[in-house]
Amino acid sequence: MQIGIKYCGGCNVQYDRGYQVEKLKQQFAGHQYTAGDEPCDLLLVVCGCMRACPQVRPGQAKECRYIKSEQEFRKLFHELKNEKEEESPGGLTILKRGQKAEMTKTFDREDVLCFANLTGDFSDLHTNEAFSKKQWFRKPVVHGVLVGSLVSSVMGMELPGPGTILVREEIDFLRPVFYGDRITAKVEFRDYKEERLWYTGEFTGRCLNQNGEVVAEAKIRQMMTKNLFKIEEGEEIK
Repeated sequence: MQIGIKYCGGCNVQYDRGYQVEKLKQQFAGHQYTAGDEPCDLLLVVCGCMRACPQVRPGQAKECRYIKSEQEFRKLFHELKNEKEEESPGGLTILKRGQKAEMTKTFDREDVLCFANLTGDFSDLHTNEAFSKKQWFRKPVVHGVLVGSLVSSVMGMELPGPGTILVREEIDFLRPVFYGDRITAKVEFRDYKEERLWYTGEFTGRCLNQNGEVVAEAKIRQMMTKNLFKIEEGEEIK
């Protein structure tokens, strides 16, 4: 499939578009990638924000899709991966020690309130600005478990990927996360033990804010069944 890449003007970019496009090309190297003004099967209009302002020439592509956020890139990767598996059933996700993946999200007040509705944790420390001003941090903080869930998102979607089963997770929360903080969760595959039907993988996770400060660190254990995953020995990925 020919995939065209067309960027917007970049006047209000809110995530690393270049990183996501390079990741797309690496993970799905079997496709051909062209400039955004050439005919193609699928045209990806890569926008830096939700405004989605670029115009597309009619008939240029069989299908046109606007990508406006990192979350929409993740959805695209998931769909392409499913299509690849349907074309080649029985394919395994190949893993190597030292492999890394990351994901970024900005946590806002709406995220905190949604999490509170789901869990019932409406603690004033997280949801009441007036109350928070009297406390240690002087303003509302994002639930620690919500921040830590970004590590789980990386593992479920990227590394090891769909089908992995969380067995154990230990998280140390080192710094507060406030409304509007942009958090990047980084996960690394460190080691594993092999059983007859599955692998037990050891992973580390770190969450950093927009200033590069570590806000949380995690040690994680994942079960990866051999019908979905294969671990290759060899030189560790640096």
